[in-house]
Amino acid sequence: MRPKILLIEDEDLIIEMLLEFFQITQQNYEVKVARSLSEARSMLNEHDFSLCISDCGLTDGFACELFEEGLMDMPVIITTGYTDKTMLDRLTQKNTHQIQILPKPYHPQNLVQLINTLIKKI
Repeated sequence: MRPKILLIEDEDLIIEMLLEFFQITQQNYEVKVARSLSEARSMLNEHDFSLCISDCGLTDGFACELFEEGLMDMPVIITTGYTDKTMLDRLTQKNTHQIQILPKPYHPQNLVQLINTLIKKI
């Protein structure tokens, strides 16, 4: 069974680019997309994921809300275009699994290296 990854992202261009990248180069992962926190909540309650990739700031809130709600029980890669030390500290305090921060813009291959490292630790 392929590891299942949840991508939480609200930027269509990034979603399209990552889905195409995974489809072409990383078929060993199954990637599901949530475009908002509310959609992510629903998916996290319905499915088990091996790993989550989440934009920090979304149109309907911040990824740290999912940690506070106890929904992020997996390794997480937070992608962000800004570094808010207080928010990042909140994220790391709310998760017992490993959290990696990946600043935007990033190369998809760097993302895959982080994913492979985190998946091997599961």
